[in-house]
Amino acid sequence: MTRQRTPKIRVLGAVAFALAVLTVLIAFAAGTRAVAQEKVLYSFGPANRSEGGPHPGGGLTFDATGNLYGTTGLGGGHSQGAVYELMPTAHGSWRQKLLHGFKYDGTDGQYPNGNLVLDAAGNVYGTTYSGGAYLWGTVFELIPSPDGTWTEKVLHSFDLTSDGGLPLAGVVFDAAGNLYGTTRLGSVFKLTPAADGTWSETVLYNHGTDEGAPLAGVVVDTAGNIFGTTENGGAYNGGTVFELTPSADGTWTKTILHNFNSKDNVGGSPGPVILDASGNLYGTAGVPIFPDLGVVFELSPAGGNWVFKVLHHFNNSSSWEGAGPGGLVLDAVGNLYGSTFATTGTLFKLSHKADGGWPLRVLYAFGLNLGDGWIPQGGPLTIDGAGNLYGTTVEGGYNGTGVVFEVKPQTNLTTIALLSSPNPSLAGQPVTFTPKISSPSGPPPDGEPVWLYDRGTPFGSPVLAGGSASFTTSSLTDKTHLITAVYWGDDKFASSTKAVTQVVNGYATSTTLASSLNPLIYGQAVTWTARVTTSGPTPPIGMVTFSHDGVSLGAAALNASGVATLTKSNLNADAFPLVAVYRGDTANQASTSAVVNQVVTQATSSAALSSSPNPSTTGQAVTFTATITSPTAKATGPVTFTAGKNVLGTGQLSGGKATFTTSTLAVGSTTVTATYLGDSDIAGSSASVTQMVQ
Repeated sequence: MTRQRTPKIRVLGAVAFALAVLTVLIAFAAGTRAVAQEKVLYSFGPANRSEGGPHPGGGLTFDATGNLYGTTGLGGGHSQGAVYELMPTAHGSWRQKLLHGFKYDGTDGQYPNGNLVLDAAGNVYGTTYSGGAYLWGTVFELIPSPDGTWTEKVLHSFDLTSDGGLPLAGVVFDAAGNLYGTTRLGSVFKLTPAADGTWSETVLYNHGTDEGAPLAGVVVDTAGNIFGTTENGGAYNGGTVFELTPSADGTWTKTILHNFNSKDNVGGSPGPVILDASGNLYGTAGVPIFPDLGVVFELSPAGGNWVFKVLHHFNNSSSWEGAGPGGLVLDAVGNLYGSTFATTGTLFKLSHKADGGWPLRVLYAFGLNLGDGWIPQGGPLTIDGAGNLYGTTVEGGYNGTGVVFEVKPQTNLTTIALLSSPNPSLAGQPVTFTPKISSPSGPPPDGEPVWLYDRGTPFGSPVLAGGSASFTTSSLTDKTHLITAVYWGDDKFASSTKAVTQVVNGYATSTTLASSLNPLIYGQAVTWTARVTTSGPTPPIGMVTFSHDGVSLGAAALNASGVATLTKSNLNADAFPLVAVYRGDTANQASTSAVVNQVVTQATSSAALSSSPNPSTTGQAVTFTATITSPTAKATGPVTFTAGKNVLGTGQLSGGKATFTTSTLAVGSTTVTATYLGDSDIAGSSASVTQMVQ
C-alpha cells in the first residue's frame, strides 16, 4: 500500500518576539526580589550532533536513583528525535546519555514529544508523533541491559483507519500495568500487556468531529476512571474536560465535566489535568492571543456534578507574570506549580490558602541570564522530594536549542514548634495553641498568619509577632484531634507544617433507669424513664438506648431536662434485665444505668360457650361459639370442643371468638366443653354448655 506522509512536528519558536521584550523583562526582574534559584543542568547542542537533542519535546521523569529522562523532537543521530538520560555527577554537573535515536525505517517511530513513564523494572515508555508501520505514530518501550545499552521495542503502531493517530502526549500506567493515552486524531486508547510480551490495543473512545481532539493526555484515578481534555469541540467549541468511566461489560461511558467558552473569558485550548488526593481536577486553558492570556482552573466533584472555578487569570500586559500556562504539578501540601511560554516564559506558584484563595507568585523569569533557556513549553514540571522543580525549554541555552533546568525553592527554610495547653483537656475547656516559627535567617515578618487546622478544617489564623503566635479556642469536642499548624511562607521564607495530637475528654455522666410498672401483666403498657446527669457545664443531649441482654428495645432522645422515655406494651411474659445506655455527645461521656429487672407475668383468661339452636332436632346443624377474654390482652390460637372424652373438633380464635358446627349429636342431653389451652403469655380457660337434641 502507498504510505501517507504525516506532518513533522514544528517546534514553536519565539526567538524574535522574545528578544523584543527581553530588555523589558530584565528591567522588571531587577526590581523584583528573587525568590528562587535557577540552574541550567544541560544545554542541548546543534541538530547535527549525535546526542539527545535539540529542542526537548516533553517534560522530565525521574527514576528511583535520581536520573532524569526526557525526549527531543530532533537529533539522535538521524534527526528524527531521541530519548535521553541525564545523570548527576559527583561534581554537581549533569552528564547526558543518548538512549535511543529514532530512525524512521518503516517500523520505528519519529518525533517523540510527550512525557515518559518508567515501570518498576526501569523500562521506559513513551510515544512518537509519527512513524511506525503505518506512519501515524507509535507507543514504544526502551529496555535497559546490564552492559548499559538500551533496546527499543515498538509496542503499537497507530493506523488512521482503526485507532486514529499522531499521539502528542505520553502514556500513563494504571495500577494493573496497562497503558493509556490519546491521539491527536481523536481516540483514547488502552494497551494491555500479555504473558508473551505482546501488547494489545483497545480503543476506549473515538471523539467525534464536534467533540474536539484529546491532545493533552489523560490521568487515571484509583477507581480506574480516566480524565482528560479536548482542544476544541464541545458546546461552545472551546474544548472540554471529559471523564471515561468503565463498566463491568468492558464498555466505557463518556461524561463531559466542563465545556470551555472563550466568550466568557474562561479561555479554550485546555492543557492536561491532574488529580489531587481529594479527587479535584486542576488544569490550564487559554492561548496568548487575547487580553485574558490563560487561566488556571479547578473542577471539584459535588453531589454528582462538577463545580468549575478559575483560580487565576493571567494578564501579561499588566503584571508580566507570563501568559499561555502549560501543565501543572502539585507539591505535598497542595500548592500548584506551572510555567508560561509566551515571551521568554516564567515559572509560577499558586499557593493553596486556607481561605480558598490561590495567590500567584512568579518564581522565575527565563531569558535573563547568559545561557539561560527560553520558552518552557516542553511539558509539565517535575518536582522532587525537596521541592526542587525541573523542566525543559524548547529554545535558549548556549546553542539556542533548549535546556534542562532546575529551580530551587526559597533557601530560608522554616520549622514550626507547636504547643497546646492544657493537653489533655475537657470538652468546652479553653485550649491555647502556640506555634513558633524559626529559621536560620531569623523569624518571619510580624503580621503574617499561621493557619490552624483540625483534621483539614481551618479554625484559626493567629498572626506572628516575633516569630510566635497564639490562639485559644473552646470549641474542641470530645475526641482526639489532629491539630496542624501551617505557615504558608512568603517571598523569602519557605512554608512549613507541624502537627500535634490534642486529646479532649468529655465530662463524666451518670444514667439512672426507672420503670412505671414492675411487675406488669402481659399486654399492659410500661414506660421506662432514663435520666442522665453530667459533672460538666453543658447539659447532655443525644440518644438513650433501652436494651436487655444486648437486644435493643428502642431508643429515645433526651429532652432539655436530660430525660428520655420509652413506652412498650408488647413484652412477652418473662424477666428482662434492662439497662439504659447513654451514647454521649461532644461534651459528655457515655454511661450505662444499673440493671432494672423488669418482670412480665402471664395474663388470665375466661371462657364462655353458647350453642344455637338449642334445643335442636335430630340431624340439625348446631353451631357452638366459644368466647375467650383477657383483661389485658387479646387471646389467639385454637379452641378444642369436646363431648366427654370425645373431641368433636377445633376452631381458631378470631376477635376473641371460635366456632364449631356439627349435625351428628345423639338424641338426648349432651354436655359440650370448649377448652382454650393458652400459651406462655396468657393462661388457659374452659366453659361448657348442655345441648338438647329431640
